[in-house]
Amino acid sequence: SYVKDGIDFCARHDIERYTIHAGFRVDPDTDFQFEIKEMPSLSRSMETFVHALERVLQYAESQGVRVGVENNVVRPHHVEDGSPVVLLSNPEEVAMLINCVDVDLLLDIGHLNVAANTLNFDQERFLSLVAPHVCSIHLHTNDGKTDQHNPVNSGDWALSVWERFSGVETTVEAQFDEPTELIQHLSFLQNHSR
Repeated sequence: SYVKDGIDFCARHDIERYTIHAGFRVDPDTDFQFEIKEMPSLSRSMETFVHALERVLQYAESQGVRVGVENNVVRPHHVEDGSPVVLLSNPEEVAMLINCVDVDLLLDIGHLNVAANTLNFDQERFLSLVAPHVCSIHLHTNDGKTDQHNPVNSGDWALSVWERFSGVETTVEAQFDEPTELIQHLSFLQNHSR
């Protein structure tokens, strides 16, 4: 119902796209911590997520709204017995999702950087899988360990990824101390060839 309310809001205000994070294999508590008593299999978790997502996509289509699913960030404490407790954080899960359902993806570049370092997978493989499905981008960078939401700079890996997706709607998801810093950052991005 929460997602449907968001889709309804988009429809009422002529917002063409609504984005959501991928799901979880274990429910978090109110502090967004995961108490793992028993983790369902990846296939069962993905089946549950795809079933819910298909209902969301059907409802969104009836309202004239597109839906995008964002890749999750995964840090070491999000991993149990080698498996992340969040969905859509690695290439295998992306492949599973896009083989099951036709859905747009919101590529969060910062999330990808942390997940690739935590789970030790090739970022290029992930990007190759998602590339045909990317509808929007969250642009920010980090140290590869935590989701710091730092602004990108010349020479950053995140900036080079962004350049590959010319024309894709982008949200700067970085944190700034002062509004003038955001204005300068936007100017830097506008002047940067894409």
